[in-house]
Amino acid sequence: MRTAFYISDGTAITAEVFGHALLSLFPVEFNHNTIPFVETEEEANKVLDKISESFQDTGERPLVFYTIVNVDVSEYRCEFGCIQLLFYLLFVWLFLFVFSKL
Repeated sequence: MRTAFYISDGTAITAEVFGHALLSLFPVEFNHNTIPFVETEEEANKVLDKISESFQDTGERPLVFYTIVNVDVSEYRCEFGCIQLLFYLLFVWLFLFVFSKL
Protein backbone atom coordinates (compact mmCIF):
# COMPACT_ATOMS: atom_id res chain seq x y z
CA MET A 1 0.00 0.00 0.00
CA ARG A 2 1.28 3.46 -0.93
CA THR A 3 2.24 5.81 1.90
CA ALA A 4 1.36 9.48 2.17
CA PHE A 5 3.67 11.61 4.31
CA TYR A 6 2.57 14.95 5.75
CA ILE A 7 5.63 16.95 6.75
CA SER A 8 6.03 20.44 8.16
CA ASP A 9 8.30 22.70 10.16
CA GLY A 10 5.16 23.45 12.20
CA THR A 11 2.32 21.22 13.35
CA ALA A 12 1.74 19.66 9.88
CA ILE A 13 -2.00 20.34 10.18
CA THR A 14 -2.06 22.30 6.90
CA ALA A 15 -0.21 19.55 5.02
CA GLU A 16 -2.60 16.95 6.47
CA VAL A 17 -5.76 18.87 5.64
CA PHE A 18 -4.73 19.64 2.06
CA GLY A 19 -3.31 16.16 1.55
CA HIS A 20 -6.37 14.36 2.90
CA ALA A 21 -8.67 16.61 0.87
CA LEU A 22 -6.76 15.82 -2.31
CA LEU A 23 -6.51 12.09 -1.63
CA SER A 24 -10.22 11.84 -0.79
CA LEU A 25 -10.92 12.44 -4.49
CA PHE A 26 -9.42 9.07 -5.41
CA PRO A 27 -10.59 5.55 -4.44
CA VAL A 28 -7.16 4.47 -3.20
CA GLU A 29 -6.12 3.50 0.32
CA PHE A 30 -2.98 4.96 1.86
CA ASN A 31 -0.86 4.52 4.93
CA HIS A 32 -0.72 7.98 6.50
CA ASN A 33 2.39 9.24 8.29
CA THR A 34 2.53 12.73 9.80
CA ILE A 35 5.89 14.22 10.76
CA PRO A 36 5.66 17.68 12.36
CA PHE A 37 8.35 20.14 13.48
CA VAL A 38 11.05 19.28 10.93
CA GLU A 39 13.16 22.37 11.56
CA THR A 40 16.77 21.40 10.82
CA GLU A 41 18.69 19.78 7.99
CA GLU A 42 19.51 16.86 10.29
CA GLU A 43 15.81 16.28 10.97
CA ALA A 44 15.09 16.55 7.24
CA ASN A 45 17.68 13.85 6.53
CA LYS A 46 16.00 11.53 9.07
CA VAL A 47 12.65 12.14 7.40
CA LEU A 48 14.14 11.36 3.98
CA ASP A 49 15.44 8.08 5.43
CA LYS A 50 11.90 7.20 6.59
CA ILE A 51 10.48 8.04 3.18
CA SER A 52 13.18 5.96 1.48
CA GLU A 53 12.45 3.02 3.79
CA SER A 54 8.76 3.23 2.91
CA PHE A 55 9.62 3.09 -0.79
CA GLN A 56 11.96 0.14 -0.28
CA ASP A 57 9.39 -1.75 1.83
CA THR A 58 6.42 -1.27 -0.49
CA GLY A 59 7.91 -0.62 -3.93
CA GLU A 60 5.32 2.19 -4.23
CA ARG A 61 6.45 5.80 -4.71
CA PRO A 62 5.36 7.65 -1.57
CA LEU A 63 3.40 10.88 -1.76
CA VAL A 64 5.00 13.68 0.25
CA PHE A 65 2.83 16.65 1.18
CA TYR A 66 4.88 19.32 2.87
CA THR A 67 4.59 22.86 4.11
CA ILE A 68 8.14 23.68 5.13
CA VAL A 69 8.89 27.40 5.01
CA ASN A 70 12.60 27.22 5.82
CA VAL A 71 14.31 27.10 2.41
CA ASP A 72 17.38 25.24 3.69
CA VAL A 73 15.18 22.44 4.99
CA SER A 74 12.64 22.37 2.15
CA GLU A 75 15.38 22.11 -0.51
CA TYR A 76 15.92 18.47 0.38
CA ARG A 77 14.56 16.23 -2.33
CA CYS A 78 13.73 12.58 -2.46
CA GLU A 79 16.45 11.01 -4.55
CA PHE A 80 14.46 7.86 -5.31
CA GLY A 81 11.45 9.34 -7.08
CA CYS A 82 8.87 10.08 -4.43
CA ILE A 83 6.07 12.39 -5.46
CA GLN A 84 6.46 15.74 -3.66
CA LEU A 85 3.76 18.37 -3.28
CA LEU A 86 4.77 21.69 -1.72
CA PHE A 87 1.47 23.46 -1.16
CA TYR A 88 2.91 26.84 -0.31
CA LEU A 89 4.73 27.08 -3.62
CA LEU A 90 1.54 26.43 -5.56
CA PHE A 91 -0.42 29.05 -3.65
CA VAL A 92 2.34 31.67 -3.61
CA TRP A 93 2.44 31.63 -7.43
CA LEU A 94 -1.34 31.76 -7.59
CA PHE A 95 -1.54 34.73 -5.24
CA LEU A 96 1.27 36.53 -7.04
CA PHE A 97 -0.73 36.21 -10.23
CA VAL A 98 -4.03 37.23 -8.65
CA PHE A 99 -2.69 40.17 -6.71
CA SER A 100 -0.60 41.49 -9.57
CA LYS A 101 -3.87 41.95 -11.49
CA LEU A 102 -5.41 44.20 -8.82
